Amino acid sequence: MKVEKLVEIIGADFYTGVPDSQLKALCNYLMNTFGIDKHHHVIAANEGNCTALAAGYHLATGKVPVVYMQNSGEGNIINLLQAFSTTRSTLSPWYLS
Repeated sequence: MKVEKLVEIIGADFYTGVPDSQLKALCNYLMNTFGIDKHHHVIAANEGNCTALAAGYHLATGKVPVVYMQNSGEGNIINLLQAFSTTRSTLSPWYLS
């Protein structure tokens, strides 16, 4: 599947993440489309920062953001997700590969 089609299917307008060589196509698409733009695309220092940015975006707008990360980054967000789940009763859709 082409990245353009994936982004169209997802339908989000805010992306944040940590670039990775395995995500090169997505990262290149986001940089070419948005660049680094606090309203649409933020590159963060680590996965925890990305998750916090996404949570803040959702709380402020009610829209669903996208966090992209390599699979080793999932371990970096476990404590943050657990904290969110005990302080807020919100659903968190996830796609893990």
